[in-house]
Amino acid sequence: MSVLMRKFKRLFDGALSVGRLALGALGLVFYLGVAGTALAAELRALPAAPIAPLPEALPHSSEDRLNHPTEEALNLSPKPTPSKIIAVTVLPDGAWITRRVALARDAGERVTLTLADLPPSVQQDSLQIEGSTVRVAGPMQWRALPATQTAAYLDVAQAITVERRAQDQAEDALEGAQMRLAIFQAQMGAPNALASKTAVAGAFLADPVVRKKFDQLLAQLIENQRAAQDAVNEIQLKINALNARADQLEAQGNRLNLSVPIKIQAPKNSPQPATSADQSPSVVLIRYRVNGAHWQPVYRADLRTEAAPQGQAPATTATASDAASVAPNAEIDWSLDALVQQTTGEDWSHVPLTLSVHDSRHYTPVPKLTRWTIGFNAPSAIAPQSRLALAAPMKAMASAEALLAPHDATGFNAEFKSTEPVYIPSGTGDSLIPLLHQTAPAYAMVLIAPAIAPQAVLTGEFTLDNKIPLPAGQWQLFLNGAQIGQVAQAAIKPVQKQQLSFGVDQRIAVTFDAMPDQRDENGVIGKSSQLVRRSIITIQSQHTNPVALTVVMNLPTAVDAEISVEPLSDNTPPTTKQYQGQDGVWAWSNQIKPAQKVSLNFGFRLRWPADKTLFGL
Repeated sequence: MSVLMRKFKRLFDGALSVGRLALGALGLVFYLGVAGTALAAELRALPAAPIAPLPEALPHSSEDRLNHPTEEALNLSPKPTPSKIIAVTVLPDGAWITRRVALARDAGERVTLTLADLPPSVQQDSLQIEGSTVRVAGPMQWRALPATQTAAYLDVAQAITVERRAQDQAEDALEGAQMRLAIFQAQMGAPNALASKTAVAGAFLADPVVRKKFDQLLAQLIENQRAAQDAVNEIQLKINALNARADQLEAQGNRLNLSVPIKIQAPKNSPQPATSADQSPSVVLIRYRVNGAHWQPVYRADLRTEAAPQGQAPATTATASDAASVAPNAEIDWSLDALVQQTTGEDWSHVPLTLSVHDSRHYTPVPKLTRWTIGFNAPSAIAPQSRLALAAPMKAMASAEALLAPHDATGFNAEFKSTEPVYIPSGTGDSLIPLLHQTAPAYAMVLIAPAIAPQAVLTGEFTLDNKIPLPAGQWQLFLNGAQIGQVAQAAIKPVQKQQLSFGVDQRIAVTFDAMPDQRDENGVIGKSSQLVRRSIITIQSQHTNPVALTVVMNLPTAVDAEISVEPLSDNTPPTTKQYQGQDGVWAWSNQIKPAQKVSLNFGFRLRWPADKTLFGL
């Protein structure tokens, strides 16, 4: 212990030996303030304050990490031009990125625009540069840059250096706080050398005033140590996070640097060249396409049959031409979301997002027709082709394109825009972005096709108020809030009527009795074959309310004049013989009341030449 410290200790001990407790307490405070800079004796009676453990440091050394980019390498790297992503258009396969650069330079001046840390997923041949007061003045150059020499990595390394320095200072402060507390505890636990031999250590604390000052000082020392420990822990957590970020950047591999020579031009219709001091910066928009991004539509349709008041579901009549001609008795709550995933290597931070259905994987060529010839013998080695055969490839390509690229305001493509800027980091996670949401009137009806399956299927018919075509995708189906399944739907035209199934209605029992076919031959000359087919459909409702119901059956349609198709006279008269405009599809539409049982008779007679075989039955 130094001479100065020993002098203060003797002053403190003397004050205690003569019984001047108040002065001793003040001397204690003064002594501890000086003794905090010296080494402490071993701890005695009072327990040490608990110390929170340090967060575990990551195995990387900031010194090793900072040694990657050398000063020479940094000096050789061109200084990047500040740029910002201002828009992203996501395609079914890939994305278009738009960056904005502002150049405050005089007209006629040349400058090299450098974009750093571009992801390797950039399609270099897709680069587009636009600006009303700039033009490209030379070749554009791409250069691969190691991850440890990119600006993002160097920023992280610099941040680690700053935190390391702060950590050293925090650890010094922690060591000082621990010292002061240890010295205090050692002095309070040792008997005074000048006091009587029977004196008890810390006996002077019997004085309430001294005890209060003692407690305050001890609490302050413990709090200072804890605060210093928390500061060390917090800095270590920051260093761990920075090391993890550096690892992530390094794992991305090489990045791309783009250098573009730019010449600043005077604005159009400008009478004289303006200087950078009296004009706004020249704005350069840089667009490029990247791989590693895609989106797909996700639809949700909830048929709410409980939305219509009970007893107001209208009944169809025998004169109705179609069940859908009646007023709505339910509503459909539907939405369109975009499921976006991107692993492009750069984050999209709070930018307007556009979802496009245009897909460059499908190309529609210019329609061209070749010569169409007919005859018994081919005039050349190339055989004649029918008109349908010539058009088949074009139709196939056009149909694939129609599902993915309808039209928008420009007439060439359909796009959806996010309602507000979004943040989508590069990674393996999915982002769900809401695009459209509507509630539309619907017609809920039970549809029965006994020839397919004897079951009642609850359907919902509705028309969406979509101004542009909707892309094909999966529809998640709900009935009164409960999910009942999903279905893949084709693209939807603007304002196109939809009909979806919402599961089997278990409260309606359906029985389909098909009678054995009756076959016969008539005539002596020119014999003809005859077939009679009958069926009975029985339906019973177990609902407590009336339910709209439609039953559909097929009457065969002859494509040959020698085939005769006759409905049987005892058939139950249908509501329509062209359900939804389809020839030969008979439909019976009405409401079935609670506990009501309905039977329908349906049958037909076929006649055709006996010497011919009938197909299609």
